[in-house]
Amino acid sequence: MVSRKHRVITDTYADSVKLMQISSDVLESYDLEDASAVMGTENNRKQLSDASLLDQDQLADIDPDDLVMAVRGPEEIVSDALDLMESQLSAGGSTGSATVEEIPPKSIERGVQQFEEANLALISVPGEYAPQEAWKALNQGLHVQLFSDNVDIETERALKQHGRQEELLVMGPDCGTAIINNVPLGFANSVSEGNIGLVSASGTGLQEVSSLIDRAGYGISQAIGTGGRDLKDEVGGVGMLQGIDALVGDSDTEVIVLISKPPGPKTRDKLLKAASECPKPTVVNFIGTSVDGVDTDHVVIGETLEDTAREAVSQAPGPDTEGETFTQKMGLNEQSMPEVLSKRSSPETSRKYVRGLYTGGTLCSEAISMLDGELETIGSNLSLGEPMDEPLVPSGHTIVDLGEDELTQGRPHPMIDPELRDEQIQQATRDSEVLVVLFDVVLGHGAHANPAEGIADAISGMEDNEWPILVASVTGTESDPQGLSNQVQTLRDAGVHVAKSNAEAVQTTKLIHSAVQNRGVYE
Repeated sequence: MVSRKHRVITDTYADSVKLMQISSDVLESYDLEDASAVMGTENNRKQLSDASLLDQDQLADIDPDDLVMAVRGPEEIVSDALDLMESQLSAGGSTGSATVEEIPPKSIERGVQQFEEANLALISVPGEYAPQEAWKALNQGLHVQLFSDNVDIETERALKQHGRQEELLVMGPDCGTAIINNVPLGFANSVSEGNIGLVSASGTGLQEVSSLIDRAGYGISQAIGTGGRDLKDEVGGVGMLQGIDALVGDSDTEVIVLISKPPGPKTRDKLLKAASECPKPTVVNFIGTSVDGVDTDHVVIGETLEDTAREAVSQAPGPDTEGETFTQKMGLNEQSMPEVLSKRSSPETSRKYVRGLYTGGTLCSEAISMLDGELETIGSNLSLGEPMDEPLVPSGHTIVDLGEDELTQGRPHPMIDPELRDEQIQQATRDSEVLVVLFDVVLGHGAHANPAEGIADAISGMEDNEWPILVASVTGTESDPQGLSNQVQTLRDAGVHVAKSNAEAVQTTKLIHSAVQNRGVYE
């Protein structure tokens, strides 16, 4: 018999990353229909109602400052599932990889008193409360990483302008990744310390480039996140400009890298001017954006994220490569393209379509940008593609960001809980018109403990010589909690073609599509 049960802990706060991981862990541990741990905000209460976890009368007495845990499943396990959720909350972490240490202080002020040497506040509260907490941190002389989203853009600009005046970084809102003084924050990867500094308005762009630099034998001095809206003209790139200034003044940084999705036109010109005037070698990648007219004597343009990492390494003093190319240094020897195609049990096929299933928004944008021209029309839930009415009901060529807001309402981000991505991969492999399934796997401190295992389970019924061809990239390093080589091997054992980078995975997809098309199998 299916039963619902919930618990409310009044006047108790836990950040959204921690609560998402607790929800994910209990779903893995028990055969439940659904489970959720959230703060009692208006949006979260609506999601609990929409998911049929609580009724309206049960929600009526829940306040925004209350923490709610709710489960639905077999009657005999729901109480045990709630006990597990509460024990993980009390322990200050979860059993998964994305543990977040619970800091006892209940306020910024108390935190400063208890940790006198702290110089940065990581803020992850509902968007309606985030600005006041950020102002408190700035007034205490702290740098800010603002993980929260749903902060209005005027407030973002005001926070960043004030931070710049006070020489304090404001990373965010919606900044999930940074590496400051070799400390990974949010979803960052474990990378070697070095002399290449990054400023990025893209979380997975930062992860991809920093991981590739690490795998090539180099390291990161600082990796400053700005949040995805920083390069909109309404904000004006305040965070990225301040990040450039910080890296120019950092004696450990010898090369500077700038990464973003397409910026606003005014902000683009402003940043390229700053890069051209920078006294340190600078590499720029504004994905999908023309950078014609930039002073290439001072600025190197990265065409892809892999190319950006390669150019940064080429500019940086570093280890003796002993004749090895950048690609060789990254390791992960893979099959050649003829071998990939020749392994098919039937070398010819009437299959046509590419299905891209991404957890990283910037990696998804890069895929769309690179495949534009090879594929006639690419449906996507990102602005670079053709709009899709139903991102989870694909037809034709589609490349979808499964981490977009409309697909994460009421569920953890797929980097934390990749169940949705795994389901979509399984669905794509069963579609007789799909030629290639292209996807990313993102490792790091905030990511799922073993994402490759879920993918392997999802495709366990396939033989590795069957269509469609599965092509993946893994963003991460050997030092990450999941271990790069372990994840790659699990995928390869399951029949997935694993490329060295997202750009190489996309290029592989392009070559497969072109090779099949040129055989004249379909028009």
